[in-house]
Amino acid sequence: MRILLVSDSYGLIDGVSRSIEAELAFFRERGDTVVVVSTNTEHTRTYKLAAYRDFYRVFDADPRRLARRLRGHRFDVAYGHCVAPQGLFFLLYLSARFGVPMVNRFTTYAPDYMVYAYPPGSGPAAQAAIRWMLTGLLGMTQRRMHRVLLSIVCEKMRRYLVEVLRVQPGRVIENRFPLRSTPPPRTRPRPRPGAGAALRLLTPGRLSTEKNVEMLVSIWNDELADRYPRAEWRLAGPGPLTEWVRRSARAAERVRLLGAVSHGRMLREMVEADLMLYAGLGDTFALVITEAKLCRLPIVALADDAGVSAQIAGGVVGGYLAAGRAEYVRRVHDALAHPEDAARVAERGARDVAERFGGAEHDRLAAILQRAAAARPSRSHRLVTLAAARLVRLLCWTLPRAFIRMYEPA
Repeated sequence: MRILLVSDSYGLIDGVSRSIEAELAFFRERGDTVVVVSTNTEHTRTYKLAAYRDFYRVFDADPRRLARRLRGHRFDVAYGHCVAPQGLFFLLYLSARFGVPMVNRFTTYAPDYMVYAYPPGSGPAAQAAIRWMLTGLLGMTQRRMHRVLLSIVCEKMRRYLVEVLRVQPGRVIENRFPLRSTPPPRTRPRPRPGAGAALRLLTPGRLSTEKNVEMLVSIWNDELADRYPRAEWRLAGPGPLTEWVRRSARAAERVRLLGAVSHGRMLREMVEADLMLYAGLGDTFALVITEAKLCRLPIVALADDAGVSAQIAGGVVGGYLAAGRAEYVRRVHDALAHPEDAARVAERGARDVAERFGGAEHDRLAAILQRAAAARPSRSHRLVTLAAARLVRLLCWTLPRAFIRMYEPA
């Protein structure tokens, strides 16, 4: 196949970048030709696409320069990792110009991020108008897709796509991310029951409001720091709340802010930790949960009716789910008081990863793209898609700050 892969400015980070890297390696093994279009050339420095220069190119965001450099290419299908308007513009525009069908992997539950598009001091009417505009834009773009992929079955996302964005139900399908990580062996002994045990708690991911870091800090201060005097809390990830956590967390000598870490370091932290504290909401896939399950790390997470809940499967596969702060605290105490039970739940999580997140999902992705490539869009579809792309670009020019705030939370 000849694949045009389009990724937006804010999608090529963390787990999504590893997903794309694995997909590119798979396409190379198959002998497919892939051209990667990015709205930000800095991506070549933020993750390891440089290793694939023999079969891909990264372009900048100038559409005229991009069109000139793509002249002479022929594609069978356009495949997107897009949810931000910048990436959606290129996905729609280029697919219409080349006359190829589109498949997009929808990776963000947008309502959770729309709050960041509100201008400071805006009233309810302005916020409602922004929500209406952004919802209309996302619906307009996703309805142009031949298929919309979800990285895991998630009823919250399915309902959002079908009922709110009005995507046809048959076009929304699951294609899980095959996990190729190999965790290192554990060197620390497993904890024994009791509050005096030497414990290591881990919170991976971005330190920001949408990850509920404030709630985790309050739980550490009020419920954990004194009750478990030999517990250490490690936070692996950057974010705007890093300094706030440093100032606010009690027992600061037992709170380790690791900052941005490599994928290998993250796996090592997961293997050595005794319990993972996660409170993020709105994850459509939650790759960090998958990798924690792979590392046999018990998890306590907030139920979100989205990717986290789907991964933990009702609180019995890989970890425990909590509906609120009080239940979250109770789940943490129970997991630390009964480490054998937590270990059994974690073992079920590792088996789940082995069964559901294997390399066959990449074969399914190739089959999905091949079926889409056989459905050449009509001239009317191309014209409407081109018009939609121009409208997206107009909105990007008109309200760039709002869009940037929406997809890059402060």
